Amino acid sequence: MEADLNQFENYIDPRRKELAADRYRPLYHYQPPANWMNDPNGTIFWNGWYHLFYQHRPYDSGPPNPADGSCHWGHAASKDLIHWTDLPVALAPSPDGPDNKGCFSGCTVINNGVPTIIYYGVYGGICIATSDDDMITWEKSVHNPVIPAPTGDEEWKVHDPFVWKKEDYWYCISGSQAGEGRQIGTSHDAGFMFRSKDMITWEYMYPLYEPGKESDLAVPDFFKLGDKHCLLFASHTRGVQYYIGTYADNKFVPESHGRMNYTVFEAVDTENTPHDRVTSGDIMSPGSWELYDGRRMMMVWVTEGRTREVQTSSGWSGTMSLPREISLSDDNTLEIRPLSELKSLRKDQSTLMDIHLNKDKVMSLGGVGGNCIEIEAEFQSSDSGEIGLKVCCSRDGSEETVITYSYEKQTLTLDVSKSTLSKDFVGTASQEGPLILDDGESLKLRVFIDRSVVEVFANDRQCLTKRIYPSREDSIRVRGFANKKDSTIKILNKWNMSSIWPS
Repeated sequence: MEADLNQFENYIDPRRKELAADRYRPLYHYQPPANWMNDPNGTIFWNGWYHLFYQHRPYDSGPPNPADGSCHWGHAASKDLIHWTDLPVALAPSPDGPDNKGCFSGCTVINNGVPTIIYYGVYGGICIATSDDDMITWEKSVHNPVIPAPTGDEEWKVHDPFVWKKEDYWYCISGSQAGEGRQIGTSHDAGFMFRSKDMITWEYMYPLYEPGKESDLAVPDFFKLGDKHCLLFASHTRGVQYYIGTYADNKFVPESHGRMNYTVFEAVDTENTPHDRVTSGDIMSPGSWELYDGRRMMMVWVTEGRTREVQTSSGWSGTMSLPREISLSDDNTLEIRPLSELKSLRKDQSTLMDIHLNKDKVMSLGGVGGNCIEIEAEFQSSDSGEIGLKVCCSRDGSEETVITYSYEKQTLTLDVSKSTLSKDFVGTASQEGPLILDDGESLKLRVFIDRSVVEVFANDRQCLTKRIYPSREDSIRVRGFANKKDSTIKILNKWNMSSIWPS
């Protein structure tokens, strides 16, 4: 009998209550009820619900070893992309199946009215599973793997698949790399394209585009954006990336490239790497939806910035970013802003006006603070110097997270090197990304602080994200500063943010 998804509406897994006292567990970002989470998968809108699947270890909160058979597909759904309903695990490895070493990333499509997941079954190849309209119970195809792993002589490789329909054919790109390994300089991102009329029998065509500039192409997401196409993906050495270009005659020609994560880390997960991607506190993997009104929204996996041992002992690991609306700018880069629906979480507004900042001094912003807040600040335009905010500051300044805009470098920086005194925090590399302000354009920041997550949006065209873990209870203060030249914060609004979970 077909289940009705509405019977799960507002269901909250009781394990959330058990972990609610953790001071670092976010309140208005989505994370699983418990245990490990990584890549968002299978994002789709269907029958009035936004579905989010994600890589999940339902029995362990520590990072997985590659292909240890522990990766499942977790599942959640939402009516508004803000509040979520916990749903049963969608996919689990089959002990005797081609996915016995793990159900890795992929996507979800509707094939002739049938919800269909296509995913990488480790190490057998690309597999599919189908469901009724509720998407609760999934049945794997007897034809799996529908694209077997290569025998060694083929040009193509199989990894994370992404699928779309055009006329009579389904097209699939297998996200992978050209060259050996995933280290910088040894390989380049590549998407190997297949096609099929029934999603069972596939023929290899050729690479979707000429191999690019990153180490590899993981969790690809390919869609039309404005009058161009966007290929959103992750690199195992740099995190979230994208290409903007033209798509015609089943070939994609990238015209511009952009990053959303600005650190570099080791591609291989070992306990001895200097900057391990699962302990970096950076954003790694994206997934996107087309909204009911045509907007394109994305979320990304935000890794923990704590040691592997702490992740294991805490009972949970990983969170999703806030939902972010992306659109195409005139220069073929992505505009990025918080989803407007997030404003529904605001409460208890405080406003400060015309705050003068003396050069080379830090000014306390009395009455503004907290660790579960949103800040909206507009700075007076300038032509030199540095301006910014310090958030999550302790009274004595021993802990602080620093947001800086440099007019000379035309960059925005999120510095977490002093965010905590705790030795458990190892993801201390700063994020520094480009942000060019036009003459006379003021710096406009929207800063979201959710216990251990900081997301900084600037002028609707830059966003920096990091994890922080302040150790001091008084690390809730907000301060403003200007270096080399006086400045003014024309207006600063602060809101406390409501939890997305029932109290």
